[in-house]
Amino acid sequence: MRTIAEVIRWRAQRHPDLEAIWFEGRSQSYGALDRASSELAAGLVRELGLKPGDRVSILDKNCPEYLELVFALDKAGLVAAPLNWRLTAREIGAIVEDVKPALLVVGEEFRSHGVAAGIKTLTYAELPRGGDDPFRDRDTAVSTQFCTSGTTGLPKGAMLTGPALLNTGLCLAIEMPEMREGGRSLVCMPLFHTGGTGWAAGGTSDVAGRNGGGGIGAVARHPAGSAGRRPDAAADPDVGPVVRVGLRVPAG
Repeated sequence: MRTIAEVIRWRAQRHPDLEAIWFEGRSQSYGALDRASSELAAGLVRELGLKPGDRVSILDKNCPEYLELVFALDKAGLVAAPLNWRLTAREIGAIVEDVKPALLVVGEEFRSHGVAAGIKTLTYAELPRGGDDPFRDRDTAVSTQFCTSGTTGLPKGAMLTGPALLNTGLCLAIEMPEMREGGRSLVCMPLFHTGGTGWAAGGTSDVAGRNGGGGIGAVARHPAGSAGRRPDAAADPDVGPVVRVGLRVPAG
């Protein structure tokens, strides 16, 4: 598997009925996630006329729709450009000016940020759907563009190919025997961070909690075999929503 899109296609073929995402009491199988992301990818291409390499920024907290969109963008040959939801509208505007996305997809609470940035903004529910997987992903193409923290100046764009992003999950799987096929792990990193999306997209996710916190409760309901988070995350009340990931690594 050399692209983000290939991960979900392969999983849907291997285990279509296996639970891929859990979020606030509802779940979605790999087969359903693959179909939904294909329909979304087709809609983005057909209805919005987005071209390979176009950037699509995402501004929201961790949720199933976020992950579905990441898979859809790769299937459509588009570049996911996640934005830090902790930033102000002014800071978001500065990054958008640099990234120049063709579209900004937001959670409802962040719609005003898109308006302030002056670019086409849609919520997940407003995105067009319908059609088959366009199969426009390429293993040598940029699949994601993350922003650095900007601690030494303005945030800079860090562009990653599919293999580069997926190596996050692969390296962890090698080091952690708990990350086995059928196993689960708790990811507390936000999806605007390569540590969050790289881990989650590497095997898709069970999402627990959208408004911050909820990590301990999620583990109690669905015990995880491993966890990935910043060393200081436990002390950070603003760490953001928690993602429980099923990095079901291929056996053999």
